[in-house]
Formats: sequence, structure tokens, C-alpha cells
Amino acid sequence: MEIEITPGVIWNNNITIQSEEAISWFRSNVYEKMAHSKSWSETYIQPEYDNFQRPRRWVFDFDSFKVIVEREYIFSDSPSWAAKGDNVEFSKK
Repeated sequence: MEIEITPGVIWNNNITIQSEEAISWFRSNVYEKMAHSKSWSETYIQPEYDNFQRPRRWVFDFDSFKVIVEREYIFSDSPSWAAKGDNVEFSKK
């Protein structure tokens, strides 16, 4: 699914490599605003936490779409913070 995030900039959920413009937008509007601790200020988006109090899922609401970032950990059933990666999903409202 393609979602226009700004005029002329598209995020495509069906491909793994996004345009340079889409990545730049994502970094400045989503990634830089992801809180990683409950003590971070209100200017950051607080995540949902898992049973080990690790940040697990962030939800960003924009005017016409939503972005969900889910963090995967290498050892999901232990308190290790070794991250496997982030899954990013854009969806229309």
C-alpha cells in the first residue's frame, strides 16, 4: 500500500527500501520522537512496554495516516535489550 506522507513523498509498505525523501521524513517525524524511557519528556511519544519494561510499540497519529513502529528483541522471553529490529507500518485513517 502506498501512502503519501507529504506532497510528492510516498511510503510504500510493500517494499523494503524506501525513497531517500521518505526515509528523511521518517527519521525527523517519527524516529527522533520515539521515547525509550518513561522519564523522557512529553515532547516524545511514549511506547507500550513489554513484561520486561522494554519499549515495544509506538503509535504516531498524523492527519491522514497512522504509523506504528514495533520493536523486536532477539530474546523475546528474557530481559535482554538486544534488539532484532523495528517493523514499521503506515496505514490510512
